[in-house]
Amino acid sequence: MDVTIGVSLVLLMAAFVVVAVYYFRRQAAALEYMAQVEETRFMRQQQVWRREDAAQIDIAGPADWLAEVASSALSEPVSLAGIRAIPELLAVEAIAAGGGRVVFSPLNPRLLRRRVGRARGGSTDAADRMRRMAGEAPLLGRNPRRARSGERSLMHDEWFDIKAGKAGRALGVAWGEPTRLWVYRVPAGA
Repeated sequence: MDVTIGVSLVLLMAAFVVVAVYYFRRQAAALEYMAQVEETRFMRQQQVWRREDAAQIDIAGPADWLAEVASSALSEPVSLAGIRAIPELLAVEAIAAGGGRVVFSPLNPRLLRRRVGRARGGSTDAADRMRRMAGEAPLLGRNPRRARSGERSLMHDEWFDIKAGKAGRALGVAWGEPTRLWVYRVPAGA
């Protein structure tokens, strides 16, 4: 009799555990679904709100805005001179007033290096020598690892993507409205 009561209690507890696990999994799935619905609703509300206010967001000028972004990302004051767009690399290159160059791109360092290598046609030594003779320096310098990098994103400025999109359009770079922009400081002579 004691054995049957013990076995019955174990079976009853096992059945309870199975039902509880099934019930709690359904509850968890329902809560996750509700969280997704709420997040989607919030994001749509934000999009409507941002769309209404986006027309009011203006940047003084792309060069000034990029200088501000570079100063913030690199933690040093940066003033920019001549700016040129490199649309095929989704990049903007500017001459820094203190020497060297500053490059802006929504591509992270690894992706930008890969794109620069493809754009250089496989980067043969003869091609590099020809570019050096012509005075054209590679985008991130001869040693891309020496280029300091920093980033700015929506985490730093609520309207960052809209401002970056406006600056890109003004400069002729089709990088859309990036949520993150990488800034590369290429030292002089690099």
